[in-house]
Amino acid sequence: MLSNKSYQAKISPATFAMVTSHGMWHLYPHVQLLDDLLNYLDHRDIHRLMNWMPPQHGKSWLTSINFPVWYLGTHPDDRFLHASYEAEFAKKHFGGPARNLFDEFGEEIFDIKLDKTSNSKDHWDLDGYRGGYDCAGVGGAFTGMKGDAINIDDPHKNRTEAKSKVKQETAYEWYQETVDTRLSKKGILNLIQTRWDIQDLSGRILEVEPHIYAREALDILEDGGKIAKDEWVILDLPALSKGEGDILGRPEGEALCPDLHPAADLIAARARMPEQRFSALYQCSPVPDAGEMFERDYFIKLEKDHFNRYWKDNIIKRVRCWDLAGSQKKDSANTAGVLAGITANREFVILDVIVTKSKPGAVRQLIYDTGLSDGRRTQIIVAHDPGQAGIDQMERYESELRGLNFRPFKERDLGSKEERAQNHATEGELHKIYLREAPWNDEYIEEHIDFPQGKFKDRVDGTSMAYAILYKVGMQGIPFNPKLFGKLAGD
Repeated sequence: MLSNKSYQAKISPATFAMVTSHGMWHLYPHVQLLDDLLNYLDHRDIHRLMNWMPPQHGKSWLTSINFPVWYLGTHPDDRFLHASYEAEFAKKHFGGPARNLFDEFGEEIFDIKLDKTSNSKDHWDLDGYRGGYDCAGVGGAFTGMKGDAINIDDPHKNRTEAKSKVKQETAYEWYQETVDTRLSKKGILNLIQTRWDIQDLSGRILEVEPHIYAREALDILEDGGKIAKDEWVILDLPALSKGEGDILGRPEGEALCPDLHPAADLIAARARMPEQRFSALYQCSPVPDAGEMFERDYFIKLEKDHFNRYWKDNIIKRVRCWDLAGSQKKDSANTAGVLAGITANREFVILDVIVTKSKPGAVRQLIYDTGLSDGRRTQIIVAHDPGQAGIDQMERYESELRGLNFRPFKERDLGSKEERAQNHATEGELHKIYLREAPWNDEYIEEHIDFPQGKFKDRVDGTSMAYAILYKVGMQGIPFNPKLFGKLAGD
């Protein structure tokens, strides 16, 4: 019969850590959430997990020392691979401590010993089983080894390396060619990192791979749904809560773990360093370098009377572009409709922005009502995915928007979101983007400032579509194709 200690330790990585630390390690709410996701990972309810958390909040202790030992204790025929920015760092701080922990508790809790020849910190096996542990540095190889579980903890050494184009490319190529190809059929992948830069390893992966945030993933799983095998689940836990939508229900400004790092200490730390650095290190939200995409002075508000007197009658073409959300969850994307125009002098003007989180039927009704209000001279563009589901969706739109100047298009026809946005970013830098003064202005500007790392990109995407149509420009070598959009009033 199992001892109570052994039974408790086998429940989850966190209970294992509590038992082996003799109660010295505390299960704070944010760690409990991480432990829940690690359990889902272990059960293969999710296969790819990203953990973004500020330093000294317990993420590495749980995920990179206790998790691999617990995992191998419960899956002794599996291979656990670990990587960090340097092989020596991985061996010293993770491989060695994990080996020592298994050596101390493996037999007592799991009735499994280390193989007698396993004296290395970076490679050790289990006695009588096929499983074991290997660690390497980013750019290094796991030669000939499959990974049933792969852990990457801090792929970038520091901010300087994370912002190096060479290091970024090295890390991403290594992920593609070494990590992804080493995953076994049942393989799981866990990425833990400080978000130093929008183009760090997490950023590069999220540009091209499907992903959802942990709150939405937990809702799906708790409702009996499934997460696609290739979809990343992101646990984003800033040191100071950003308010609405916080996965732990914290009010704005509340510390992630007051026992470890009180809000007052975090606020003091914020005052001692550049905001850009605090945002990356503590808020898990890297900010683009100045001039990388959008700056605040790219946008000029046009006061109502001034707009009506000098601008309104000078707009020669208008288009309303809709970027549809795929979900109505609280922390999922919005549906945004951007009304933009071009003047006789070729100035780019944003006339109106509508943002909603509504069910599909309500969104179609909103687009129809807005189309009536905008008038027949305003073309309605709705982006859709290129697959059959997107085509079926647009056929329904064509039916329900009959009589309006409606045109669907496949989103991929204009490149990635970042490629599309580069055009109106250049417009803002060289000639400015004009906004008709209205309550939506500030949120519209902030989303552009946060782009492409911000959680929401809907207003930006709607704007980039409108710019492409009005100025007839393509993306990164993709020529503009007028057949995608039809003829605009004024052409």
